Amino acid sequence: SLRLNGFGRLRLIAHDFKLLLQNLTQLRELDLTLVNISSTIPLNFSSHLTTLSMGSTTLYGIIPESIFHLPNLETLDLSYSYPLSGYFPKTKWNSSASLIELDLSGVNFSDNLPESLGYLTSVHSISLRNCNLRGPIPESLLNLTQIEDLDLWTNFLNGTIPSWMFSRLPSLSRLILSNNHFSGQLENHFKSNSLEDINLSDNQLQGNLPNSIQNLVNLKFFYLDLNSFKGNVDISLFSNLKQLLVLSLSYNNISLINENKVKSTLPESLEQLGLAKCDVKEVEFLRSAKNLGELDLSNNKLQGRIPDWAWSNWMFSLTNLDISHNMLTSVDLIPLQTVHTIDLRSNFLQDTNDTVSALDDEESNSEFLSDFWKAALMGYGSGLCIGLSIIYFMISTGNPKWLARIIVELEHKIMMGRRKKHRRQRSCRRRNNHL
Repeated sequence: SLRLNGFGRLRLIAHDFKLLLQNLTQLRELDLTLVNISSTIPLNFSSHLTTLSMGSTTLYGIIPESIFHLPNLETLDLSYSYPLSGYFPKTKWNSSASLIELDLSGVNFSDNLPESLGYLTSVHSISLRNCNLRGPIPESLLNLTQIEDLDLWTNFLNGTIPSWMFSRLPSLSRLILSNNHFSGQLENHFKSNSLEDINLSDNQLQGNLPNSIQNLVNLKFFYLDLNSFKGNVDISLFSNLKQLLVLSLSYNNISLINENKVKSTLPESLEQLGLAKCDVKEVEFLRSAKNLGELDLSNNKLQGRIPDWAWSNWMFSLTNLDISHNMLTSVDLIPLQTVHTIDLRSNFLQDTNDTVSALDDEESNSEFLSDFWKAALMGYGSGLCIGLSIIYFMISTGNPKWLARIIVELEHKIMMGRRKKHRRQRSCRRRNNHL
């Protein structure tokens, strides 16, 4: 074995690299990850190699097809060695029976996803992120009965997503198809007990969400945002997913409903929930989600105020909250101990004089933009007492009761600053008139 993991510091010139390979004819493992090689890939690799890891090595040129035919190869990693390019073999690879891990992310293939991948019957992991791949997913991938991780993020793949990917790959736990050009509907054939992570975001998928999603009982991460799904989506669709940690449905054409008015329908395990632009009108369905760390309810139809139980639920868990672009009229003092950001832009927030007046005895503590508070606000015209949109505020003390005071103070400082600016401009004009 030869492991020279360089962490970006070790450098091999092209001549030494090729000479090294010539002298190591019995080599079984070669790991040059992060070594600065800046060379083309030679042809003379040992046929005994089981591991070839040369990710992020600044290799360039074209991958020799002979690498795919090393008969004992189990791990092949040539990822992110720009500007490396290559072509997949059109026929069966000699390494097809032995290969377990394949990572060619960042390699420019500019070709269709090949049928020959279907020969890799022992493979557990395939990562082809950002490879400029095109065309549909070949049916030959149905032969990959051992695959656990399939990552095709950021390519130009198109067509429909085959239903067998969610039902007939018995070992598949992670499926990443985001940022492609997939279209059409998802068929109602979700049956997998192995899938834990599905990312279909940023495609052109359409139609209704299949009811069989509730069969994915071991699912932990589910991303469907930035598509064109439509229709009503009852939140009970996800109630059976007891291990779900992340759910993102943002920016589709769906309407989230709670048809049965059941209070506890979302899994308590949820830590991140994205429901931006999902036609959400109330938050009662969130009562059961007591461990939320990130919540996006922006661009919806929320009115009035956020109920007290919500703040109690998330007091010790919530770090990021986006409720911008709604119709909220008031936000009470928010007793969140862990919050980093709250976005309240574009609501109808009203004066909170009563709340502010109750804080007069703490004036000495509400130091504007102190080390403990950071707030950024933007005014939307004069005449509003709190005609400000809170872009975000960051709380590090765990004591947010001075927020209303700070808002009023900041508004006052902004208005006074504008008046001083106008006075200076008028004075300048007067001086110019007397010249």
